[in-house]
Amino acid sequence: MRNFTPTMAILALIVVSGTGQSAKAQTFTTLHTFTGDRDGGNPVGLTLAGSGALYGATSYGGAGSNCSEGCGVVFKMTEKDSGWTLSPLYEFTGSPNGANPSAGVSIGPTGALYGTTIAGGSANYGTVFQLTPPATVCKTAICYWNEDLLYSFQGPPNDGASPSQGLLIFDTAGNIYGMTENGGTANVGTVFELSQSSNGWNENVYYSFGQSPTDGAAPSGGLVFDCAPGCGGLFGTTSSGGAGEYGGTIFQLPYSGYENILYNFIPGSGNPYEPTGTLLVDQYGNLYGTTDLGGGYGSGIVFELASQNGVWNFEVLASLECGLGPPPSALVMDSAGNLYGTCMQGTLGEQNNGMVFQLSYSHGGWHVNDLHDFNYSDSGCFPGNLVLDGNGNLYGTTWSGGSSDDNCWSSNFGFGTVWQITNLPAMRAPRLQ
Repeated sequence: MRNFTPTMAILALIVVSGTGQSAKAQTFTTLHTFTGDRDGGNPVGLTLAGSGALYGATSYGGAGSNCSEGCGVVFKMTEKDSGWTLSPLYEFTGSPNGANPSAGVSIGPTGALYGTTIAGGSANYGTVFQLTPPATVCKTAICYWNEDLLYSFQGPPNDGASPSQGLLIFDTAGNIYGMTENGGTANVGTVFELSQSSNGWNENVYYSFGQSPTDGAAPSGGLVFDCAPGCGGLFGTTSSGGAGEYGGTIFQLPYSGYENILYNFIPGSGNPYEPTGTLLVDQYGNLYGTTDLGGGYGSGIVFELASQNGVWNFEVLASLECGLGPPPSALVMDSAGNLYGTCMQGTLGEQNNGMVFQLSYSHGGWHVNDLHDFNYSDSGCFPGNLVLDGNGNLYGTTWSGGSSDDNCWSSNFGFGTVWQITNLPAMRAPRLQ
């Protein structure tokens, strides 16, 4: 049986206060229901290509016999004749190969796919991999890509372990950056950099968390650049540590080995804490994110961190009303500045299986529109990361559910879905920056 844990679920954003309006004009469509076989099972994120194709990964499924539920799959989805087709690109096999992808895949500068697995590799602490299409035109229905294992994590005290739930990112020189949840000198996580040379890929532990009693610990999302890639530093969050001991931090890494803590989350008295997921950076350099706990309902918030004259100002945009479960993930923003996210559980969702929401600014405050409530028998349950295309359509995955035989709250919780929401409601643009 698959263990339903925050690390492997890699799910859920947020649920917001129940004071929001309902907006039901949009159209929800299930694009694929996973079977747990060669197509994979329990997806962990999507990436949108410029062509309109969707790439993603699943934690389980596939032909890998070294894992009891399969070692995971990387897949591609394409639209043709008003329908979507899923094609598996690679099936993991377990150690010494990777096993159980921990996040979706990133599209590199040359079009190759890059990602991480939370297990497998030479030391079984996880891997970084690259997938490239075959050199010749494939004439079969399933066309597998070629894998190169770029790095196997070696674990503490000199290296990271268990790559985080965030996507890998690239600077202008083609170097790769990511985080691990464990490992490093204090075994509370690292930021790593991979650079290519004539001898292959070399890893540098860019930063090791836990260097002081007030340092952050346990990063769970991904990194973002503070402006254009490589122009000044990296931003991220830790879900623990900091001045609040276990409240978490927002940090900046201006260069290797050096850290600025921009904000400390302090638990207690309704304060938000445990930030989780990759930060969103808007065109003005403001940061947006979520916490798993605290706020008016005790179950997290959406926040903004804005810099003015070198001072970072923290603002709570909305208190969340979401049941305990896997931590939030990244928000996305449309061209008007509206924010979108998902909630794994929550009192707004039918059967407590999660929801998709829109957060928009009007009349002096942020307001929530419930876009879809998940029902395990068709649309799935426990939604994860979102992607937004140029036409304003949302795409995402659910960790489980998708068929009438599934029950999200029992051992038979299904293998998840890929879904789409079109005709999003047009909302007012946010306040002027």
